[in-house]
Amino acid sequence: FDGAAGVLVDDGVIGKLLSGKGGVEYWESKETKTTGSFKVNPAVSRFLIATAKRFDGSFVVDSFSTDGGCYPRNVIVENGLLLVKFGALNLNEYAVKASLNGARALGLKSKGHLSVGADADISILDIQNEKAFATIVEGNVIMLDGQFLGKGTTIICDERGASTLAKRGIKHIVKEEFSLKQITDRFIP
Repeated sequence: FDGAAGVLVDDGVIGKLLSGKGGVEYWESKETKTTGSFKVNPAVSRFLIATAKRFDGSFVVDSFSTDGGCYPRNVIVENGLLLVKFGALNLNEYAVKASLNGARALGLKSKGHLSVGADADISILDIQNEKAFATIVEGNVIMLDGQFLGKGTTIICDERGASTLAKRGIKHIVKEEFSLKQITDRFIP
């Protein structure tokens, strides 16, 4: 019951991680046929990897990432802002790792920046509480103070997924084909 493992519970809207006695009871009620989750990435290694830089000042790992599994564990805002508060990154470096470099790696020229030609999707962050306060996409406020106000999503895919998504009427963006230049021309904060 120490929280080393958990089970995923789908409430019909979002998956939630349940651990401790409640997690064990849920797991047993499903005759152990449920998805498990384990804490496998120690904080020390995550800290070192997130902040490590090359001699030229570029990051060893160019952008933050998050678990893309069936349980949403996007902690880019929370953990990234803790790195800023600790002094391991400045706000500019945080923005580069949280937004710009990821967009560049996917070849999404209209994402990750606020300049001419950008989509101007914006997240307003509450630095003191390490959380997103609001998110604006295509001029619409889709999240405000933790409450989702919009619906739907845009999926980033390659050419292989575009036709299937289009047939289903799912909004999508086709990323550029990967090239080595996307890595070698990395942004140095």
